[in-house]
Amino acid sequence: MKKMLVVLIVLLVLIALPIHAEEQKVAPAAETQNETGVVTRTYTLRYVSPEFIREALRVYFMNCSFSRESNLISVVLEKSKVAQFEEQLRKLDVEKKVITLRVFTVIAGKEGTSDAIENKDLKRVLAEVSNLLNFKSYVLDGASAITVRDGADFGRLALSTSLSEGLRFDYKGVTILTANSGKRSVKLGFSVQQQGGGKQELLSAETEIAEDGYLVAGVSRIGNEGKSLVLVINTEIK
Repeated sequence: MKKMLVVLIVLLVLIALPIHAEEQKVAPAAETQNETGVVTRTYTLRYVSPEFIREALRVYFMNCSFSRESNLISVVLEKSKVAQFEEQLRKLDVEKKVITLRVFTVIAGKEGTSDAIENKDLKRVLAEVSNLLNFKSYVLDGASAITVRDGADFGRLALSTSLSEGLRFDYKGVTILTANSGKRSVKLGFSVQQQGGGKQELLSAETEIAEDGYLVAGVSRIGNEGKSLVLVINTEIK
């Protein structure tokens, strides 16, 4: 197989929905204090783990204790920092949204006919890419999907494809961003690895994809036939 050239094309279709977030109330389960202005408070966490709070908010307290089998966390902090700590705790201890990443593998060529695609949004995106890159045809090679939660550190997905050497989609740092307008997007880093004897990284990028939007990334010159691999990544937030 000839050496592959990596070409990254970004196409964002901005579709977003407003957020309706409920205010998260944080109530300490218990409190003790001494005359030096240092207090110990115990909180009941609803959605996040004590380990997560320890790593995210340790700048506010001097010490903390918890059990891995419990959702309680006790923190020792200065009384003057209690309000700041609880404000940040309210922002973090919220239900994590579910994100679905759909990755379509498409084989594009300079000649031939295109597949009949039922997904109207996908068909429209591919038509725009065809015009942009002068592709004459595209064939939907496969579709893969994975569901992660907001804040997922890393993971991988075996892409559905007819290519003789399989493809692996690695992702990291999947988080939901919210603009001042209320529109949401998914931020992530991703790479595509070719498996088998010719194992190598085909492309790598960090990007944002609008909610219900599409990002298009391509790898040129797949095989000896002058074909190109196009990835179309769709995000859905639940």
